[in-house]
Amino acid sequence: MSNPYTIAAIDKNGTMEVSFSGNLIINHIEKIYEEMQELITPEQPVTFIINNPENLDIAFVQMVISVKHKWKAKGSEFHVKSELKEDLKQLMIKTGLEKELNY
Repeated sequence: MSNPYTIAAIDKNGTMEVSFSGNLIINHIEKIYEEMQELITPEQPVTFIINNPENLDIAFVQMVISVKHKWKAKGSEFHVKSELKEDLKQLMIKTGLEKELNY
């Protein structure tokens, strides 16, 4: 059975770009986190790209914030780029988390 989400990573000039799409929700957050950890380390600069997810919830945003704090504590660069559907943008605004996803 295939995952209801997609994670892909590419090294772009020394920065790992990790792209997330699909169902980025609490039901899958443990697997998403495990897969993400296999792709990156806090010693390297990272950019998360949230690419038009089908669904996204607060659990995923909390994971992004957690990783961001871990990277910053190690002195590594961490950035987020997002492309979200309007309903997901509104969810982020209503929860006060829109700045965390930089859309």
